[in-house]
Amino acid sequence: MSIRQAAELWSVTKSTLQRRLKNKQMAKYGRPTVLIKDEERELVDRLQIAAEWGFSLTTFDISGIVKRYLDNKGVSEPRFKTNLPGIDWAISFLCRHKHDLLTRLGENIKRSRAEVDANVLKKIFWKLRSIEGVSPDLMINYDETNLTDDPGRLKCIVRRGFKIPERVLDTSKSSTSVMFSGTASEKLLSCYVVYKAEHLYDTWQQGGPRGTRYNRSKSGWFDGVIFEDWFVTVPLKYFQKI
Repeated sequence: MSIRQAAELWSVTKSTLQRRLKNKQMAKYGRPTVLIKDEERELVDRLQIAAEWGFSLTTFDISGIVKRYLDNKGVSEPRFKTNLPGIDWAISFLCRHKHDLLTRLGENIKRSRAEVDANVLKKIFWKLRSIEGVSPDLMINYDETNLTDDPGRLKCIVRRGFKIPERVLDTSKSSTSVMFSGTASEKLLSCYVVYKAEHLYDTWQQGGPRGTRYNRSKSGWFDGVIFEDWFVTVPLKYFQKI
C-alpha cells in the first residue's frame, strides 16, 4: 500500500505519514508552556525544598514566583495579565508534575516552635540519660494541640508523600485544645479537651472517646488551673493504679 492510499484510507495527511515513517521528532500538541522543561523542573525542586524547610507555598505563591522570574528576564507573556499566572495555569502546572507535587492542608506553627537546632536536640538526649533504667510504664509523654478546624489554614504545595506540611508564621490560630498523653510502653491515657467558652455544656461532653475529660477557659488554651486538673485526673490517677 502506498502512502497516498494509506492517507486516503485513514483520512490522514501524507506529510504526517511521511514524518512517522522517517521517525522525525513530532512536536507536542497545543501551545508551548510558558516555562521550558528545565525551568519547570527547577521550580519543582525549589517547591519541595521549601516544604521540607517548613515554608510550604500556595498556588498563589507559585504565580508570584513565576511573575517575578518573567519580569527579571524581561519577558512579557501575553497569556498572563501583568505577567501574573492565574489559577488555571497553577492547576495545569501541578497536573504536569503530579508525580512530584500535590496539595495538602498546611498546619500553621509559630516561628518559635520551628526554631529547633542541633544544640536543642543534644540537650534533650542528654537529659534522657538521667531516666535510664526507669520502667517504660512510668514514662509519660504529653502534648497539647488544637483541633483541625482552623479557617486560616491553606493548601500548600509539597513533595508527593509529604504527610503534614507546615507553614512557619509569627502567629497561629487558636481553637479548642486537646491534651494527648501516653506512656513509653504504648499505653494511651485519657484525652483532656478544653473549649473556648464561659460555661461547659453537657452536650459538649457527649460522643467523645471513653474516659475523656472536658473543661473550658476564656482563651481555649490550658492555663495553670486546668493543667493542674489534668495532672491530677489523668497521669496521677494512672500512677495510683500501678
